[in-house]
Amino acid sequence: MGIHALLSLANLAANQLLVIDRNGNVTIINAGEAVPEGAIILDPNSNKLIPEQEPLPVAQLVDAEGNAQPITDDIEQILAALEEGADPTALDDDLAPAAGGLQGSSITGSASIERDGAETIASTQFDTSGFEAIGLSRTQSLSLLNLLQAPTAPITPIPPVDPEEPASPIVISSITGDNAAEGSNNTFSVSLSGTTAAETTIVLTLAGDTATKGVDFNGTSVIVVINGVSQTVPVNEDGTFQVTVPTNTNSFSVQVSTIDDNIYEGNETFTLSGAGTNSIVTGTATITDDGSNGGTDDRPVVNGISSPTVSEGESATFDVSLSNASTTATTVILTLAGDSATKNVDFNGTSVSVIINGVSKPVSVNDDGTFSVDVPANTSTFSISVQTTDDNVYEGDETFTLSGQTATQASAVTGTATIQDGGNGGGENPDDRPSVSITKEV
Repeated sequence: MGIHALLSLANLAANQLLVIDRNGNVTIINAGEAVPEGAIILDPNSNKLIPEQEPLPVAQLVDAEGNAQPITDDIEQILAALEEGADPTALDDDLAPAAGGLQGSSITGSASIERDGAETIASTQFDTSGFEAIGLSRTQSLSLLNLLQAPTAPITPIPPVDPEEPASPIVISSITGDNAAEGSNNTFSVSLSGTTAAETTIVLTLAGDTATKGVDFNGTSVIVVINGVSQTVPVNEDGTFQVTVPTNTNSFSVQVSTIDDNIYEGNETFTLSGAGTNSIVTGTATITDDGSNGGTDDRPVVNGISSPTVSEGESATFDVSLSNASTTATTVILTLAGDSATKNVDFNGTSVSVIINGVSKPVSVNDDGTFSVDVPANTSTFSISVQTTDDNVYEGDETFTLSGQTATQASAVTGTATIQDGGNGGGENPDDRPSVSITKEV
C-alpha cells in the first residue's frame, strides 16, 4: 500500500494530520500544533486550497530546526522497491536521497548507505534499512510499514490528549438506593462518570433522613463491593468515608446494614451522597418493617385481652396488650357484646372508659357494640372499663365479651368478663341469692 492509499483510509477530519514519532507512536494532531523533531507528518490534503486540483497526500520529516522536509517520493520509491523484492538501498543515484543519497541539509539522522547491488527478496520480515537511510528510526519505520502493509480496513488512530486540556476527573454520575427489610442490608449502586485510568479515590457521605444513624442503620462501617470483591470500610463520625476504586472500573456498590428494633416505624429513609460534575449526587435507601421485602411485619396487632371477674354492680376492666409499640398512633377496633349477660341490662352497652398511661376518658359505643381507640406512639397497653348493673336479682354467673384487632390483623382477640352475684365475687352487695326467713308468731 502506498502513501495515497494509506491516507485515503485514515479517518481524519479537516485540518487533521497523522504523526508517527521516533518511538513509533501514531497520533492525530490538528494542523498548526507543534511536532517533535524526527517525527513523520502524513497530510492527506496538502493542496486542498487549490480549487482546480485534487487533494494530494504528502509525507514530511521534521528536522532539528522544526522544519518539515518532504519525503513523499522517497517513501514511495522505497515501497516500490520492497514490493518488487529489490534492495531499497541500491536504487539509482537519480532517485536519491530516498535510498541513501544526499539528504536535505536539515534532515536529522543523515546516513550514507554503501550499495553492493545485492538483491533483497520480499518476505514477511520488514526491511527498514531504506527508511532508516532517510532519517527514520527503526521503531518509526516499523510503525510506518505496519500502517502501509496492513489490511484495507479503515485506520483510526487514537487522538492524543491535549496536555493543556487534561482529561476530566472521575466523579459520581449517579447513586441509586434500594428498599430493604429492617434487619437486612440496603444497597446503593454507584456509577462513575467514566472508567478509571488509574487508582481513584471517591469520597462519600452516609446520612440519616427519617431514619436515624446508629439507631435504624449502622453508621460506623459499610461494605464496599468492587468487581465482586467485598471490603469493610470504616465511616467517620461526620458520615464520610473513602472508597479506593481500581483502574478500569466504572461502578461499585455500598451495602449498609439496618437494625431490627421490633418497633413499627413505617418506611424510613437515609442517604448516600458524593461529588458529581457540577453538584452533589444523592441516592436514597428505604427501610421497610411492614413485612414487605421478606422482612418481619412490625405493625402492631392485639395479642391479648384479659378476662376479669367482678361482682354485680362493679366495673369490669379488660387489659388490652399490643404485640409491640409503634412510632405512630395505632388504631384498635373493639367490640363489646353480651354473652349470657345482656347489654344494657346487665352491663352498660352505650359507653366505656378507656385508660391509657393512667389517664381515663369516656368513649361512646356504637349500636353494634363497636368503638375505636387510638393508642399513642410508643404505647403497647391500655385498659377498657365497663360498668355492670346491680339488679338485686339473682342470676348466677353471667358473661359478656370484649374483642379487638387492628386494621392489618386477620382475626380478633377476645376477652370474657364474668359477673357474679352469688356472694363469691366480693363487693358491697355480693350475694343476690334468695334467702328464706321464718318468723314465729307469738
